[in-house]
Amino acid sequence: ALLLLAAWNTAARSRRRTEREESGPTRIAARRLVLDAVVIGMALTSVWLLRERGLSGGESLGGGSSAGGQVAGSDPFLALSPVLIGIAVGLLTLRIYPLPVRALGALAARRRDLVPVLALREVSRRPAASYLPLLILTVTMALGSFASVIQVTIERGQVAASWLNIGADYVVSAIGDVPLAPSVDPASLDGVVAAVGHREAPAQFIPDPVLVGRATLLAIDPTAYQAVLRDDPRPVQFPSAMAGAVPAGDVGSTDLPIPAILSARLATSPVELAVGDEFDLAVRNQRLTFRVVAIAEEFPGMGTRTDFVIAPFDWVAGAFVPGAIQPTTYFVRGGPDLADALQTRVEEQSVSAVIASRYVAYGALHDAPLVAAVSGGFLLSLVVAAVYAALAVVAAVILDAQRRSREIGQLRTLGATDRQVTGLTLIQHGLPTLVALLIGTALGVGVAWLVEPGLRLAAFIGPGARVRLEINPDSIAVVDVLVVGAVAAAVAASTVLAQRLDLGRILRIGEE
Repeated sequence: ALLLLAAWNTAARSRRRTEREESGPTRIAARRLVLDAVVIGMALTSVWLLRERGLSGGESLGGGSSAGGQVAGSDPFLALSPVLIGIAVGLLTLRIYPLPVRALGALAARRRDLVPVLALREVSRRPAASYLPLLILTVTMALGSFASVIQVTIERGQVAASWLNIGADYVVSAIGDVPLAPSVDPASLDGVVAAVGHREAPAQFIPDPVLVGRATLLAIDPTAYQAVLRDDPRPVQFPSAMAGAVPAGDVGSTDLPIPAILSARLATSPVELAVGDEFDLAVRNQRLTFRVVAIAEEFPGMGTRTDFVIAPFDWVAGAFVPGAIQPTTYFVRGGPDLADALQTRVEEQSVSAVIASRYVAYGALHDAPLVAAVSGGFLLSLVVAAVYAALAVVAAVILDAQRRSREIGQLRTLGATDRQVTGLTLIQHGLPTLVALLIGTALGVGVAWLVEPGLRLAAFIGPGARVRLEINPDSIAVVDVLVVGAVAAAVAASTVLAQRLDLGRILRIGEE
């Protein structure tokens, strides 16, 4: 609102400076340069503090690990960082904006048609007339792009977190280290797209489990599991060494080590391991040799655990006597209505098992009160910004209506057609809108990247989640189209009203 009032005052004074602007560019007052420097300095300071300290300047309550944790002592100055950056970039845009316009005007002067020359010359001689919509539209576009990036990041992060915590659409797990009977296999159920069984077992590093630590061995079929992970936004890419049939030989020995994906934490233990290195694990009182074929920060189904070792099921089963390694868990791919069928299958087989649903896990994250409030706040802020953008354009049109009406009347007496008058209006209003669109969109994405470390979006995604900024061009395009549409409607209405005015009355404006 303060921006709108300040811009209104600037545009009103610009009408009284018309003659001075026509004589050439005016010098920028020293106090204005000082004000610009102060605003830009505040914006840079807020960004630096936000990235270094976070929004609260400390840790969230409960150590920041709770998805619904509250943030203590939030700093209003740091919370205003996106707005300060938007204002700073808007001020820089206003200062630089006349320069490329004059260059375009010089290029247009070489053309024969009159419309681009007149339009660009008018914009370059009276740049203050474009300051109001340019500044407000830049901030509006930036706010819309910023909100879109943050919103998409939260939503996609919640989807990825549900895959990371559950590992599939559904998981049927035995209670205890007890293999599930083959009759429990849900692959034959209607609605099941893909299913794969796996075995999870505790393991210890050899020769010094105290120094290196323990590990969780997950034996799974890579090819079948990739079919289950088809909808995962961050699918696992299994190395080619883990695919194919098991070679003949002593599986799990130093001559035929088992290929494995090692967690990054285990790979950086006191005994560092790299791709190609071998290590030994004690699994079910048996010593097995593994060879590192890949290192991963996370793996579906492991959640926040960082002690995993992923190996092909057939390889691990081949290292034991036949039948010793049987699935204790099934990963299932299917729709939201599959839960009842899975529960019925478990009850029919009279086994002790639990069923976890990724859809339920995602719903718990997405529908949390804090997340819903943030999403509603983004939408409300975007609506308010769009309203101010429309008001800015309407204000600019109203303040400049008298002068533009007289110019249009003079051009019409010289033979200008309605089409040419419309072209002049489109260029004069379209140029600042295009500049605001490009700069505002880039600004919103840049601000999201700058302040993301201090926003702690993991509180909205899930405990221990890794935040990755996500950009959805379609979402940003929708925001841009809505704002540009509002501007176009306001400009079109003013053009139609100006063309309907009586020509004789227009020419007497200022003389009556």
